[in-house]
Amino acid sequence: MRKKIFYAVSFMVILGLIGCGKLDLKPDEFTIHSQACDAGDGEKCYYVGLMHEQGIGVRKSYYRASKAYKKGCKKDNLSACAKLGDLYAEGKGIRQNYSYAKALLKKSCDVNNTQGCGTLGEMYMYGKGVKQNSHTAKRLFDRSCANKDNGGKGCTGKGLLHLTGQGVTINYNVAYDAFEEGCSRGDGAGCYNMATMVEDGVGRRQDKSKAKDLYEKACDAGLKEGCNGFKRLELY
Repeated sequence: MRKKIFYAVSFMVILGLIGCGKLDLKPDEFTIHSQACDAGDGEKCYYVGLMHEQGIGVRKSYYRASKAYKKGCKKDNLSACAKLGDLYAEGKGIRQNYSYAKALLKKSCDVNNTQGCGTLGEMYMYGKGVKQNSHTAKRLFDRSCANKDNGGKGCTGKGLLHLTGQGVTINYNVAYDAFEEGCSRGDGAGCYNMATMVEDGVGRRQDKSKAKDLYEKACDAGLKEGCNGFKRLELY
C-alpha cells in the first residue's frame, strides 16, 4: 500500500512545479526591469514575469506573469517563451491550452534553450496534449537535466522514469541521484521523492531522520505534500 501511495503522490507533484534556474532578482529592481520591458527589452520582460510569478517586489500573480512572458516571447526571448509554455500547460494565470504549451516549449527546447524541455517531457510522460511516449520524455528530461542553469524539473522527471520503469529499466540509484539533482536546484518534488525513498528504504538505507529533513526542504520549496510529510515524522 505504501508504494502505491508513493507512486501516486510522485506523479501528482511533478506537474505542480515550475522551475526557472538561478537568477538573483532583487525586490527593488522591479520598476527598472518593468520600464525596460515596456521599452521593448525581452529579457527584462522575462525578469518581470519571474518577479510576478514568485512575488518578488510585487504581489504574486500568475496572470501578470503571463502578460510579461507574452511580451518577452514576442521579443524572441526563449526563456520567456518557455515560462509562458509552462503556464499554458498548468493553467496558471491563463486558460490551460496544451497546443499553445507544446508550441512554445518546443520552440524553446528545439533551439537549445533547454528550459522548456522539462515541461515538454512531462507532457509526453503523461500524454497531456500529445501522444504518451516515455522514450521522448526521457530524451527531453535528459536534455533539461544536463543543463545546470535550468531548474530541477527535468531531473525530477528523469528520476521518476527510472523509479517506475517507464521507457527504461528500473534503477533506484539513478532515480535517487536524479531526484537529488532536482532537489539541489530547488525543485520540491525532487526533495519529496528522495524523502519517500529514504523513509521507505527504497534503494537507500531507511533513515526517517534524513527523510524528515528532506520533507522540510520540499515544504520550504512550496510543496504542501512535503509539509505534510515533515509534520507526520515530527510525531515520531
